[in-house]
Amino acid sequence: MGEKRLLNGWADELRPVFSTRMVLVAWIPCLLITILHYRTLVEYAWAHDVLRRLYYLPILFAAFSGGVRGGISVSVFASFIYFPHAFLSLVARDPGDALEKGLEILLYNIVAVVAGLLVDRERREREKQERLARKLSEALEELQRSRQALSALDRYVVALGTCLECYSRHFPDVRDEGGSVVSAEEAIQRAAALAEAMILEDRSGGGRRLRPCATKGDAGRAGSSRPAADGSVAVGLGA
Repeated sequence: MGEKRLLNGWADELRPVFSTRMVLVAWIPCLLITILHYRTLVEYAWAHDVLRRLYYLPILFAAFSGGVRGGISVSVFASFIYFPHAFLSLVARDPGDALEKGLEILLYNIVAVVAGLLVDRERREREKQERLARKLSEALEELQRSRQALSALDRYVVALGTCLECYSRHFPDVRDEGGSVVSAEEAIQRAAALAEAMILEDRSGGGRRLRPCATKGDAGRAGSSRPAADGSVAVGLGA
């Protein structure tokens, strides 16, 4: 079980290095350069110089695609397959200077590390910005939902408070449509029902507004208030 998990971990680590894109832009070009390098005659020193430096292209492509891991993988591979051609006489040998060829192999790996680190850092920064953008978007959505919920609650509180303020201002002269005195409990129930109705109509776009309560002085102008025989005012808790 542990070995299987270890193999799966290695497979996950190596999958980006041997992806289709990496094979096309790094591994295959590296092999083609090596084949041309080995088949080039010793007399063509300039061709060996050009082919030796062409290894930088697949190494850079690998670093851009796979970061440090991809760049080092291809640079080590290029160094390994180029080494026999550079220093061993068993195969066709690169006629270049030994120090120059050794420094070239060293530079393969340095370029891979530097380019890979820059690419990885840029990717981490981009991922960080994307995570931050997602968090900000979620926070804005949550704020919008909270604002909508709070606005509905505010409307409810304002409507309820206005109705109760109207009731307290005219108590005990507040009467219902039948002329009976409205109790505090009934007034609260009616005010709450009115506030809920106002919120529902506001959400549906009805635009209903709470009408101010009438006083004894303007009872004749308010449709929801009327003077009683005993001088009290009948104030409706409706809109």
